[in-house]
Amino acid sequence: MRLRYSILLLIIALVTALLWRGLMPQPQQKTPERSAHKPEIAGGIRLSFPLACTLGKSCWIARYSDRAEGTEKTDYSCQHRTQDNHRGTDFAIADLGQMRTGVSVLAAASGTVKGVRSNEPDISIKARGKDAIEGKECGNGLLIEHTDGWTTQYCHLKQNSPTVKPGDSVKAGQIIGAVGLSGQTEYPHMHFAVRKNGTRIDPFDGQPLTSACNAAKPTPLWAEPIAYSPFALVSVTLSTAPPTAKTRWDAPAKTLSHKAPALVVTGRVFGSQKGDEWQLVIRKPDGSVFSRQKVAIKNDRQFWLQYNGRKKPATGFAPGVWPGVWPGVWTGEVTISRSIKDSTPIIKKLTTSIVMK
Repeated sequence: MRLRYSILLLIIALVTALLWRGLMPQPQQKTPERSAHKPEIAGGIRLSFPLACTLGKSCWIARYSDRAEGTEKTDYSCQHRTQDNHRGTDFAIADLGQMRTGVSVLAAASGTVKGVRSNEPDISIKARGKDAIEGKECGNGLLIEHTDGWTTQYCHLKQNSPTVKPGDSVKAGQIIGAVGLSGQTEYPHMHFAVRKNGTRIDPFDGQPLTSACNAAKPTPLWAEPIAYSPFALVSVTLSTAPPTAKTRWDAPAKTLSHKAPALVVTGRVFGSQKGDEWQLVIRKPDGSVFSRQKVAIKNDRQFWLQYNGRKKPATGFAPGVWPGVWPGVWTGEVTISRSIKDSTPIIKKLTTSIVMK
């Protein structure tokens, strides 16, 4: 017994010595939590893109959230693609024709529907007036409650398009409505807002809208990255007359008469900036230039349209080699170039074509 006891004491002494000399493996240290650097993402929400469209091709970011105090306006990247006190992200579509065809609004995350409005007409605020939408500025919309105090809101939906009702459970990516023109808006788009425990959050960097912009360290809530868009060239159209305030969002014609009084190319952009250089070109069916104009933008504008055109030639617009069989296809081009200090210029170009019969 004494021998066994002595051996046990010897083993204990050896283990103690090894520990002191650092030869025995030490208990693992717990890895520090990373969430301290991303407080707004700690709730676990990840947002899917909330529209059934291709960003930059069939839908565009019209405005980001305003992060500046007072009357200044600054977006999350410390640039100016927003307007004063704008408290969400606006996703625009091309025109009223696309709206009528239907662009689905999708739930950005799974949750429970808390509120729905669906009976507001799709009429521009310019025509309807502010008094008619008082208290209903969101127009047709939905509010979805997610986990950990997160909510998402969807505004300006098409009349009677919401597919869910309060109390319904929804999955991320589920169709919940369609883009419209209801409420306080002049163009077809969907206003998207995110809140955490009632505080509005910018999904592009995960921070409260009351916090200052910080372009260096964004921590977005999007499940898939969404690149910043300095400006959005929405669409290019060909028509027989310049657009007006009433017609600027109308769907373009599919064909025009070769006897039309004029041919006009129009480009529309969100985020126009002083110094931007525009080039607008109309080409004949043989590819030669019918009209060309270069314009330098003089002021910053949240939305801007530019057009260029010419009256019809004495013989009319060429209808094609064999009218009705081989039609004349005329092309419109709009190119916008923006110079960036110490960097490569940003150039965006869109083209369209139309048949002259």
